[in-house]
Amino acid sequence: MSSQPTGPNNAASTPCYINASLGSYPLHIQPEAGDWIIETIREVLPNKRLFVISDTRVASLHTQTFINNLQDAQIDVTLLTFPPGEISKSLQQAALLYDALCQHGATRHD
Repeated sequence: MSSQPTGPNNAASTPCYINASLGSYPLHIQPEAGDWIIETIREVLPNKRLFVISDTRVASLHTQTFINNLQDAQIDVTLLTFPPGEISKSLQQAALLYDALCQHGATRHD
């Protein structure tokens, strides 16, 4: 990747690597999503389509700027939300999210 995530004082983060059946990929843990995230998404997202899934509380506080930045980068983004709290941590809510992804034509490459 040409842009590496940075942490406090712009120090480069050290990724941990996830080993999955289709290969290994880096995971960067940061306190916030800086400008680097949009470029990173553009590099790894060949279809230029992204689904952001968040509870409504977090979405109302944090997603608008992120979504605007994604759209400015020509990334087709869809926000899917669910109610906050423990009640939403259920198979029923997961099924609703899967249904919403299907209704929007999501594939495993999005």
